[in-house]
Amino acid sequence: MLNRITRYASLLFAAVMLISCGKEGGVTKKTLEISVDKKFVQTFGGDYINLTVTLGGEKITQDVTFFDENDEVLLVDDFKYMTEVPGEHEISAAYGTYFSEPVKVTAIAVAIPETPEDEHPERTDFRPRVLLTQFTTTGCTWCPSMKHVLKNALNDSYADKVVKVDCHASTMSRNDPAYVDLKDFEEQCNGLLPSVNLDLAETTGYLQGMTGADMQGFIDGWFEFKSDNAAGIAVNSVATDDQIVAKVSVKAAQTGNYRVGLMLLEDNIVATSSQTQLGSGAEDWMNTHNSCVRYMDARDGKYYYGHQLGQIAKGESEDYVFILDLESIWDRGSLKAEQNGCTWSPRWVNEELHLAVFVTTSAAVDKNEILYVSNVIDCPINGVTPFEYR
Repeated sequence: MLNRITRYASLLFAAVMLISCGKEGGVTKKTLEISVDKKFVQTFGGDYINLTVTLGGEKITQDVTFFDENDEVLLVDDFKYMTEVPGEHEISAAYGTYFSEPVKVTAIAVAIPETPEDEHPERTDFRPRVLLTQFTTTGCTWCPSMKHVLKNALNDSYADKVVKVDCHASTMSRNDPAYVDLKDFEEQCNGLLPSVNLDLAETTGYLQGMTGADMQGFIDGWFEFKSDNAAGIAVNSVATDDQIVAKVSVKAAQTGNYRVGLMLLEDNIVATSSQTQLGSGAEDWMNTHNSCVRYMDARDGKYYYGHQLGQIAKGESEDYVFILDLESIWDRGSLKAEQNGCTWSPRWVNEELHLAVFVTTSAAVDKNEILYVSNVIDCPINGVTPFEYR
């Protein structure tokens, strides 16, 4: 960056002086922007990303210099970005005295998986599940009580009605190796500790005397609400030592607008849970934390309801590709944990990772339009998970 600034120092100074005239000088400050037609590129087979550069909304087609995340000049032919280096990259542009903010892309060293085959294209009776997100942390003295409630609720007949994930987003536990930088997601769900959110739409906190049957009642409400219109989800994923590529196919049971999101989950994170306020103590099983959210790819603007798929007609499907660069995820997680005074578990173990893929849509409830999880599945990071019909 220093070399670039030095290189253009005199031009920048002149530009700043000119812009400082503002409206009196008849000059309007413009912004240089770079955009891409897709967020991922394969490192083989001649694959490329089309780059578009605009200045004040007008397209620039020549005399643009591109830079990588190390501020080294990129050789880009005809605005087509190619790379042989897998991982997450940044691309920024310079035009005259203007510089753009960088855009992030991911290069992958494996082929994009094929769309999962639909063995029953005529059917739309998908098996529904509820996304149950437990907001917890190892330093929460009331959380063991909520864990007891969930253990009693998710017995044999209810375990298959839900996909349960644990989000350790609170910074109140400084030694929680399952910490994840998702405080804004916790706030979106009103996730005060301890609490459980159902289908990104309803949150219940722990109340003294709450039972497993109480939690089953909450689950039943959402399960029945969407049982006849749950979307179908199929996933074909490929995992390498440091990347996961997942192609998700979403099939509509009812015509509507849909979004899709993904959580990367990790099992067998060992950390001692705090003693409970109720005096019963944290039991040994509470010290092994499973289905912990390590990363969430579902943000659209401010909220985590998933990436827009648009309208899908009943019985039709739409695909979405997720690219997870594990090295970047763990580096960022370690940094954010350190910044928040928390610990962070060491390098991932592929055998402990799996995915929660969810689809959201909207519905009218009490004359209000709400977004909620239409369906969710838990699937491996490597393999095919087909549509599950009843």
